[in-house]
Amino acid sequence: MEMLDAFSTTIHIPNISRGEQLVEALEHLGSFQDVERAAIAKAVKGQSLWIGIKKLLMLIEMAVQLVSRLNGEESRR
Repeated sequence: MEMLDAFSTTIHIPNISRGEQLVEALEHLGSFQDVERAAIAKAVKGQSLWIGIKKLLMLIEMAVQLVSRLNGEESRR
């Protein structure tokens, strides 16, 4: 059984194409602190980009794991 067979609906979501859309997605997903989102917003303001939501979710998860790993190393020192 494939993963798609487990769901009754497939939703097609257009790629994020502007920095403002990225910041809005990050706000809704809630994985970053306000100061981190502000830094990201400053970096992508007025920029064009092309990223799918699945890729964005994967990158967010990787960032969360990296921060957790780094925090774990700091507490062992």
